[in-house]
Amino acid sequence: PKVNNFADVGVTYVAGDFPAVAAYNVARLCPSQPSSEVTLKWVNDKLNDLVRARGEEKKKMILDAFLTRFTVREFYWILRIILGDMRLGVTEKSILHRYHPRAVEVLNQNFDLRVLCEDILKSDEDSLSSRKHVVTVGQVFKPMLAARVQNQFKTTAELLKGK
Repeated sequence: PKVNNFADVGVTYVAGDFPAVAAYNVARLCPSQPSSEVTLKWVNDKLNDLVRARGEEKKKMILDAFLTRFTVREFYWILRIILGDMRLGVTEKSILHRYHPRAVEVLNQNFDLRVLCEDILKSDEDSLSSRKHVVTVGQVFKPMLAARVQNQFKTTAELLKGK
């Protein structure tokens, strides 16, 4: 079903909360699954498929799979995950800090949660704390504390002049 006017104050307990309005409408308009046998691996695979999907039709098929396999409550939470709006009162920083004191710093360097988790699992206690800043080919990284250059184009053109 199409969810229109999700910010409408007619339903005050969910006004402006898209996942709640969507779940409310799904509960009203669609036959509900009494329970689901969905595994975490299946959810992870579908979320990865959603990220890689090109075109609206493929994305719609994946969201339809969520809608038909999940209970209303599970659908509500998967929408929150997709939208990045968990509202748990806990930040990712506090969760990561529980795994390792430098986990947030390492994640901010390479932006790859899978690599971070693998490093934590396969390493000893001090491995992340002694880890140097590593940049790997093909992996996203965030350069930090880089010097700012004024008039970047002009400066670069002057530096490359004659080369």
